[in-house]
Amino acid sequence: MTVNFSQIKKIKKFIKDKDPQRNMNILIGSGFSELLDEDILLSRKCDLGNDYQIHKRINSEQFFHDLKKMRINVPIFSYTFPTKDNWLIKKFSSFGGNEVKSLYKKTLKNTEYYQKLIDGEHVSVHFIANEKKIRILAICNQIFEENKTKPFIIKGIITKKYNLIFLKKINKICEKIKRLYNLKGINNLDIIIQKKTLDIFVIELNARPGLSTNLLYRIHKDMFKDSIFKKKDKVINHFYSTQILYSKKIISINKKKLELLNSLRNSKLFSELPSNIQTISPNKPICLIHSQSKKKQILRENIKKISYKILNILY
Repeated sequence: MTVNFSQIKKIKKFIKDKDPQRNMNILIGSGFSELLDEDILLSRKCDLGNDYQIHKRINSEQFFHDLKKMRINVPIFSYTFPTKDNWLIKKFSSFGGNEVKSLYKKTLKNTEYYQKLIDGEHVSVHFIANEKKIRILAICNQIFEENKTKPFIIKGIITKKYNLIFLKKINKICEKIKRLYNLKGINNLDIIIQKKTLDIFVIELNARPGLSTNLLYRIHKDMFKDSIFKKKDKVINHFYSTQILYSKKIISINKKKLELLNSLRNSKLFSELPSNIQTISPNKPICLIHSQSKKKQILRENIKKISYKILNILY
């Protein structure tokens, strides 16, 4: 079943129709949780995610002040126009890099601020939390689209190899933030490892599932069960990746193209394929592509082959 979630009221109606007795587990993900105007999950018996007030607080200036009090590194930010060019313009409610721009204007909107650019490795930390503890599920490098005006449009993520010392540092940060906001469910922490000092800076917290959902489920099929917190960390020998396939031009999906896409719908290599006759604008997502391999180079080649298969149908 396809549901248009472009309006909040449609989410409410969908939940009400599917779960009139309010017994169903509900988990709202990326793109929807950030746009909620009220807590539509209030008073639910079973909720796998964080409530509206948490999303509201972490998508505000208060998030950086909270972390400073906990002695967690955050980027320098300001509302005054910087004299140098190594700054970005961001929104507190940004997600997926869509609202992160290179510095080019002196006047900010009410929702915007300047953030000093940190030269380093961009990493996302994916963890699950319950009332007592957290469990890190994956640590990934972020891949960005080549875009001069919006340099941090997320293109994909790929699992990262790390050592025990780094894991302990990350675990400590995640535990502090979990206690601070009383987090539960799947959470994603975006960090930068500064190039020169190797200091860790927290960029933002996404207190909901996002691009990593499929990747995490392939690694941890029991991640929504209590047993996940009792298991020891297992050695992951494969690289896992999820990437967004963007359109480079206008794509008109007709009945014939839709039938070809439907033949791929049960494949584990794709998700979020177009499901109706529509037009996809340039630079808009077409679908998600998933792959895994013991070698990173082979994984990249697989992603290219899978992308070509989709584009060959649509172009």
